[in-house]
Parts: sequence; structure tokens; C-alpha cells
Amino acid sequence: MEIKLTKGCICGSLTVDDVEVRDMTQEEKEETLKKIFEELKKEDLGLVLQELVPVFAEDYECDDEPCEQCGDYVETYTWNL
Repeated sequence: MEIKLTKGCICGSLTVDDVEVRDMTQEEKEETLKKIFEELKKEDLGLVLQELVPVFAEDYECDDEPCEQCGDYVETYTWNL
């Protein structure tokens, strides 16, 4: 399965095996998700969650001021499943 994302300027395409996601049937979408979930099961849960939580979080909090030592802002994302 080849998933390809193309973006920039006036280009925008997201395909699975050369089929635009917007043109896929519900069955094709479900099969794609099954394959993705199988791949994700092989990965470290922490790494997967670090990528997913900011995308799907319903709540986001951020300190008003950066850390005096390192300059980072402390951010908290909350995703309720």
C-alpha cells in the first residue's frame, strides 16, 4: 500500500495506491484504516501518541511565559476518547 501526500503552492493530493482519498468508497477507507492500525500496532505506543494527541486534542493549554532557563513554553494537549 502506497500512501502519498502532495502539498504546496496550488498542489494538493492525498492518495492510497493512486486513488484520491476523497474518491474512495467507504469500504476502501475502512480497509486502509485496518492496514494502518496493523502497522501502528508494531510501533511504540508513546511515539504514536505523541503524533496523534496534538492532532485530535479537544483541549490545549499553554503557559503565558516561556521557561526562564530554556525558553520553552509548557504545552498541554488533552484528548478524551
